[in-house]
Amino acid sequence: MLSCSRVLARAFCLLLVFGLIPRLQAFPAASWNGVVRDSAGNPVGKADVKLVSMDTKGEHSATTSTSGQFVFAAVPAGNYKVTVSGEGKTWSAADP
Repeated sequence: MLSCSRVLARAFCLLLVFGLIPRLQAFPAASWNGVVRDSAGNPVGKADVKLVSMDTKGEHSATTSTSGQFVFAAVPAGNYKVTVSGEGKTWSAADP
């Protein structure tokens, strides 16, 4: 037979766990955003930005807006290679 303190401890643990699960799901997934600019500092519109996971080889891609902005939503943590293609050129990160 369980003592009163054990029952209360178990009830507290269950309350704690079930109370935290909705809070953990409420946090947004990781995202990454930025602006692509040319060597003169001007934004580059319609450029393709690609992230390739070095671990899983999964890809995320985005196209920049006319002001050069891009957003990747729900990007899992990991190591990525970044590639930008636009204006007939392609750039890659020197050290992924």
